[in-house]
Amino acid sequence: MTDPAGSAGSSGRASTGRLPADAFDSHCHLDLIERPVAGIVADARAAGITRMITVGCDLPSSRWAANCAAEHADVYAAVAIHPNETAAAAAGAGGADAVLAGIAALAALPQVRRRRDRARLLPGSRRAVGPAGLVPRAYRDRQDGRQGADDSRP
Repeated sequence: MTDPAGSAGSSGRASTGRLPADAFDSHCHLDLIERPVAGIVADARAAGITRMITVGCDLPSSRWAANCAAEHADVYAAVAIHPNETAAAAAGAGGADAVLAGIAALAALPQVRRRRDRARLLPGSRRAVGPAGLVPRAYRDRQDGRQGADDSRP
């Protein structure tokens, strides 16, 4: 995370710059940051980011996101199988059905489902499940290096 001007200090940590208004980070991957989540959340809050959604892209990272959201009040979870991860998910133990059942079970958890205190932040939202595959073609390359599996999408 960087300050609004985009500069991070030499340590790679965010500067003390604060956004002009409170913000909600709708897509982050806290599991990829090699620091304790509590420190990341504190730095985000200092910068004006009051809530964030950490997104899973496969079953293990989705479990991590759900656990993180359960432990940190300002963190929400979205659970998913990223389109680029579908082949690996289908090849795993139990195949695609087992993975999708795991995602469905995670989606039913309170930290993924809408909570009363979150209703005003995510109006009308029942669950955070995604991505839906609406990603740029550059990110949808198949494992054989050819264009994405569904070339009809933009």
